[in-house]
Amino acid sequence: MFGQGSVTNAEDIKLINICQSKVADVVLIDRTTHTRKIPNTLAFLSRSQIFVKEIKFINSIDELNAIKKDKNYIDVYDPIADPSRVLNVPTKQGQPSEKLLNWLLEVEKKK
Repeated sequence: MFGQGSVTNAEDIKLINICQSKVADVVLIDRTTHTRKIPNTLAFLSRSQIFVKEIKFINSIDELNAIKKDKNYIDVYDPIADPSRVLNVPTKQGQPSEKLLNWLLEVEKKK
């Protein structure tokens, strides 16, 4: 799952944490070309209280394509490759982002 760091909807965070605990392991994939960005990502996850199983830092499209082909992963939420998945800001108070919710429901069906 690719994160949009500027988007920290509390309901989306709850959905991610519920998915991690009840549906499937969640792996955050972060595109980075600079190692100094890694602590920023870790601080964001800690501050936002997002609990994922694993974090993968990648810096090439080949690494991403290998992850997408890996049968150990159900799906990849990649708003960069698919702009229709970019989360709209802001959402209604107390409501999850509809695009993320729909994607998580699709993932649950695939499991």
